[in-house]
Amino acid sequence: MIFDKKYLGGIIKDIASHQFDQFLYFTGSTKAEIAFSKKGDLKFISHLDLMRLLTRALRRADIPVRITQGFNPHPKLSLSRAIKVGLESDHEEARINVRWPVEPKDFLDNVNRALPEGIRVVSASLAKQ
Repeated sequence: MIFDKKYLGGIIKDIASHQFDQFLYFTGSTKAEIAFSKKGDLKFISHLDLMRLLTRALRRADIPVRITQGFNPHPKLSLSRAIKVGLESDHEEARINVRWPVEPKDFLDNVNRALPEGIRVVSASLAKQ
């Protein structure tokens, strides 16, 4: 984890892992709720490939996504439901745990630039934990 005093204040960098959730709560860790569309050739992408695609797009867009702890860490990302392969969708929902608040407009612009044609984030909002 990169310590950024601007976002996290003057808290000591070395925080015990068992206190990490409390640290995120008190420093304003949030969940980003997004709505996205899936159209064109990407309607044939599977659920797991879609999750992988979103994870890579978030990494490319430099979104401060919260990572799970443990042997095989991965971003905290969840889709509301799995979409059948071959179906287009105008409104699918996902929740992303972010380490610190991100402006919704910046989130939309950066993530949409990193996504392939056929998948677009339509809206983004922040929900406090």
